Amino acid sequence: MIPVRLTLRNFLSYGETTEPIEFDGIHVACLCGQNGNGKSALLDAMTWALWGQARSNAADDLVRLGQSSMQVELEFLLDGQQFRVIRKRNRGKNSQSDLQFQMRQSDGQWRALTGQGVRGTQERITQILRMDYETFINSAFILQGRADEFARKTPGDRKRILGEILSLSVYDQLCDSARARRAEAVMRVNALEAQLTQFEREHARLPELEAQVAKLTAEQALLQLEVEKNRATLQGILVEKARLDARRKERDDLLRRLQRAEGELGSLRQQLAVAQRKVEGCKALIVRSGEIRARAQELDAVSRERDGMTARLGDLRLLEQQQNLLERQLQEARYALETKLQLARQRVRELRAQVEHLPSVLRDLEDLERQVTALDRLAEERGNLQAKLQELAAERAAAEADERRAGEDLEKADERFGLLKGAQAICPLCEGELPESKRKELGWKLRDEKVALKEAQGVAIQRQSDARRADAMTRKALQDLEGKLKTGQLMRDRLAQARQKHLQLEEASKELDPTLELAEMLEQELKLDAFEPDRREALATVKKQIQSIGYDRGHHEQLSKRAQQLAGAERDLHSLEQAETILPEEQRQVETLTEALTAREEAIAEDRAAKAEADRDLTRFPEVEAQAKALEGRVALAERTEAEMRQRLGAATEALQRCTDLGPLIEDKKKERETAARDQALYEELTKAFGRNGIQALIIENAIPEIETETNALLARMSENTLSVRLNTQRELKSGAQSETLEIEISDGMGPRKYELYSGGEAFRVNFALRIALSKLLARRAGARLETLVIDEGFGSQDSDGRQRLVEAITAVQDDFAKILVITHIDELKDVFPTRIEVSKGTAGSTVTVY
Repeated sequence: MIPVRLTLRNFLSYGETTEPIEFDGIHVACLCGQNGNGKSALLDAMTWALWGQARSNAADDLVRLGQSSMQVELEFLLDGQQFRVIRKRNRGKNSQSDLQFQMRQSDGQWRALTGQGVRGTQERITQILRMDYETFINSAFILQGRADEFARKTPGDRKRILGEILSLSVYDQLCDSARARRAEAVMRVNALEAQLTQFEREHARLPELEAQVAKLTAEQALLQLEVEKNRATLQGILVEKARLDARRKERDDLLRRLQRAEGELGSLRQQLAVAQRKVEGCKALIVRSGEIRARAQELDAVSRERDGMTARLGDLRLLEQQQNLLERQLQEARYALETKLQLARQRVRELRAQVEHLPSVLRDLEDLERQVTALDRLAEERGNLQAKLQELAAERAAAEADERRAGEDLEKADERFGLLKGAQAICPLCEGELPESKRKELGWKLRDEKVALKEAQGVAIQRQSDARRADAMTRKALQDLEGKLKTGQLMRDRLAQARQKHLQLEEASKELDPTLELAEMLEQELKLDAFEPDRREALATVKKQIQSIGYDRGHHEQLSKRAQQLAGAERDLHSLEQAETILPEEQRQVETLTEALTAREEAIAEDRAAKAEADRDLTRFPEVEAQAKALEGRVALAERTEAEMRQRLGAATEALQRCTDLGPLIEDKKKERETAARDQALYEELTKAFGRNGIQALIIENAIPEIETETNALLARMSENTLSVRLNTQRELKSGAQSETLEIEISDGMGPRKYELYSGGEAFRVNFALRIALSKLLARRAGARLETLVIDEGFGSQDSDGRQRLVEAITAVQDDFAKILVITHIDELKDVFPTRIEVSKGTAGSTVTVY
């Protein structure tokens, strides 16, 4: 795994808008900065993004103080393929986590590899990395305060971690698979033995089943004869029952027809009575025809006169409505003028009050314009200071470059001086003769050159120091100036407000005189009633029209009362005219209904006679129906008995056939049982072979010499061949037997000692060498791909010589890793590495700068 880009939001000391950290192009780098600035937080962010784990096991503790959510996005390379992990966390009452996993495609787009939920996605990430968090921090990730993580583990845990590094989990899976298949084989053996026992017991019943089938066959034939006899008797009874059913249906039809005819007979009688009453009513109205026509003529005259009065009343109501509307509109117009007058007077008072403040606002405006002009001069001075900071940065960079070149030239001069010092009569450079005098002359020249280079190096260092001091002084001046300029925006805002206020007062001054004139004009109109002249004229016209209508309310009421008294005259006239028209038709209807009533009474008498004859024939129906039911019961019972017998015969025949077929099946099951037993024995052997004490123990035994060799090679460089390590995988028990373990034995010039007895510097060298050996072992194994080495604060326990040897050891293994990150807060080590990642902390959070 090679980190490419790391983006943090509200993670520990990093704020909301932290710039992404680009690792592309970095091989060996030093992470530096003061304690607490957030160096180790960068490494916590990487492990939390990949595995959801960091130095703190509680995810909510990683959220920046005062914030409710955080996010870490890590892009990394693995086997030439670029991946991206995005992990988020919201803390609080409804805390929740989110994890996204993506792979970059050839077209630059990201393809999602996210699984089912956070757990499913984490399993995919761990599967692709082929290591978990514990394996990572116990190999190439040396966390702060945990450099001795592998050494402090128990022997059993060390062996487990080494097994994960060697990808021995595949053998655990094979062991589990073999164990599961052995269990399946055991289950098959037991199942087959149970089946064989059952099959052999059933096969022994063959003679018994043959005799049972013969007996049931004879009984079923007798029952079949009885069923056929009962069916024939039942058929004759059912024919007679069908005839009587038809006769009963005929009787029921007659009964329904009689009921319907009797109902129609009653209806005819009612219709005849109604027709007779209509004839009598028509004759009575014709007798009163003179009286009815006279009342109808009087009602017509009264109604015409009353309708005329009603029309005049309608016109009067319309004119009264117009009068009310015009009077209301005139009142509303007066109220509107009075409201405008009040508003104009109120506006005059407001404008006068505003105009009074105009002189003081002018004085404030002039004062603010003078202050803003002074602030503009300070802004120009700030630009000069910023330009000076850029010049000092360029000067410091040039001085650093001069110092680096002088140092490189000094190293070359030292090399030439060493070659010259070791030369005899031959020049080590041109292979020509080198007399003693010439060698001394060259030696003095190289010595003078080294003195000049050291002086140039000192001058460059002094230039850097002067540039840093000037930079600090300029930044202090710029900070003071920024403090003064902070009030600039406030002052400009106040100036803009003052200008706006001045414009408002100028507008108020212009508005005052027109508003005064408007108020005086409105007051004059109200005083003289000089508004709405058209409506006033229309109101006078309406009042004259009301007086000219001539409506008499009393006479109108008398006409309405007489019309009510004559209200039935029109109805009586209509009834008389209708009676004169329909009387002949109603008389013919009475004659027709009388004839229909006689014919219906004769038909009813005939149907009653036919129904009586059908009732006599149906007296035998209950007896025939009872015989049919009894025979149907006997037939059904015989059929059920015969069906049960046939079913028993089928079951017995099927059992006999199954028992006959068991012979070959028993032989097949015996062969299957033998095969399952062989599988059981085979998988028992495979379970032992794939277990921890089988192939896995052999692989670890073969890897131990490789780890020891790599560890001791690094320890030799860091301790001048005084420290060495031996890893023991066997431990003798008190009983004399051997136990599997992984113990660390450390030796120095005085012999082997316990790990706890070594000093901090010595212990760290051992831990560091073990970690590097484990990491290189990981890189060489196909099961895990580790290409990044991280060392967090490993130099604090070392003296100056130990630090130099650790640096040399890191340089020695740099070609084995694609990226090496070293964290330190020791200033003298910052410039040892080719790239420096500096972490600083401000009020907005930690920031990262790459040099």
